[in-house]
Amino acid sequence: MQQPRVSALLRNQKHSEILLIKRIKDGRTYWVFPGGGVESNESLRQAIVREVFEETSLEISNQEAIFSVVNRGRKEHFFLVNVPFFTPKLSRQSPEFEAQNCSNRYELTWVKLNDLGQLKLVPVESQIIVNSLVTEARI
Repeated sequence: MQQPRVSALLRNQKHSEILLIKRIKDGRTYWVFPGGGVESNESLRQAIVREVFEETSLEISNQEAIFSVVNRGRKEHFFLVNVPFFTPKLSRQSPEFEAQNCSNRYELTWVKLNDLGQLKLVPVESQIIVNSLVTEARI
């Protein structure tokens, strides 16, 4: 199995919103959670802290592991992080910042929890689980 991945459900409970990244890549549009690959010298918690900072410029410390899925042969670990409202932006040191161009964009967007079911969220397994968590009022 490949190196694991981590993803963050950054939730603003006051506004019932979650932060997603709208990906526009080679003519396709889809939505993902902030996150990425775990480096060989990192724990899952270290990786989620690094990835969230790279992709949102937010420093976190209150992450809670909530579920895992297998996505394309990789185990992906999801963490719930309660955050105040903030204006997210890609860190200038992130690989995503460097990779942006007219056919490869990262748009950080606050989305209402009730609207998650209308988005093309990937991996698909995460969308099913997140929709269930919203329905059960667990997030």
